[in-house]
Amino acid sequence: LAARTTRSVEMIRAGDIEGALQNFYEGIEGDGSWRRVPAAAKQQLRDNALTFLGQINEQRRPYTLADAQAISTPTLLIGGGATTGSLSVMWRVLAEHIAGAETAVIPNAGHWMFEQAPLEFGEVVSRFLAK
Repeated sequence: LAARTTRSVEMIRAGDIEGALQNFYEGIEGDGSWRRVPAAAKQQLRDNALTFLGQINEQRRPYTLADAQAISTPTLLIGGGATTGSLSVMWRVLAEHIAGAETAVIPNAGHWMFEQAPLEFGEVVSRFLAK
């Protein structure tokens, strides 16, 4: 994803906002996923595309196994059942290494499950918070 961020920044600087967003989005959701994004969501991403320029020099440290294992607060990891790409893998792997982590899958939703299935998402979060 870091390489896609770098490439997206280069594309934005060259004036290719659409290509930059497609490049990044498909790194998260998988090849071909950009064409399935609704028009309103694409516009929201276009409106925020310049935030990529600040991310290029963030110098984030890689998230390690020890980082995940150090989490001691109650943790809920939620994934959209239709999510593909790296995010689908990441939350499942994190769940294996955060002690006591709970997981939930929102069927027929992708990464934006809170917009695609707001009632189901809210129910899952409410149940977790009620514990």
